[in-house]
Amino acid sequence: MQADALKDLLEELKDFDLCLYTGHLFNEIPQDMLNYLKYINVGCLFRT
Repeated sequence: MQADALKDLLEELKDFDLCLYTGHLFNEIPQDMLNYLKYINVGCLFRT
């Protein structure tokens, strides 16, 4: 459900330079989502 909502949001914002920050691995991001993104940051967030 969350992935579907994100796809809808990406479609609505397709004219913007979009960035996605996610804890998932790159190969877990569907290609149809990647097509909308200019930047992507994947993997664990480390806080110091």
